[in-house]
Amino acid sequence: MKNLVDGFSSKNKIIKFLIVSLLLISFGYSTSYQQFRHYDFSKRMGINDAMSYVKMSNGDYNVSVHHSYRFIIPNLASAIRPITNKITSDNEESIKLSFYLVNFPIVILSAYLLFLLIEYLGMPFLSGIIGSSIFLSSRTIISLTATPLVDSLAVFSCIFVIYCITTKKVNLLIFLLPIVALSKDSSLPLLI
Repeated sequence: MKNLVDGFSSKNKIIKFLIVSLLLISFGYSTSYQQFRHYDFSKRMGINDAMSYVKMSNGDYNVSVHHSYRFIIPNLASAIRPITNKITSDNEESIKLSFYLVNFPIVILSAYLLFLLIEYLGMPFLSGIIGSSIFLSSRTIISLTATPLVDSLAVFSCIFVIYCITTKKVNLLIFLLPIVALSKDSSLPLLI
């Protein structure tokens, strides 16, 4: 098995990328879809920040100060709202779907970066898959993927900074620092 994976990874990186990506997408979807389907705006169960981000995605920036600068995800959700409005006529479902369609790829990209980081550290292919799967099955990651929150970008930023520092991709890190800085206030100490 180890020879197959090692030979497979060195011969055809595109196939490896596709297989890992499909595994992460399927696992991420299977863990977050139920939370997405059952999220109710009237019963937020502790996820109260979501209403600020929903307001921002609707163009109302009269929200608390520490939410107002986290505009990237709400703006992206707003940009794809015309597409989600064609999928469903229910406004709440359209809002939920627009945030899900923005958060889901960001979380999958985060899991893939985590997989690359684990492999870079010299651990086997299977360890990368298991580590990324544990990440995707975390209750926090499921919640921020499936609900109208902006923390998916903060998680991505954290993994991205660690990945760039570990792999010595400083130019890439410098190029994307503004996005990291705007992801969430907890990212600022990480940058310093």
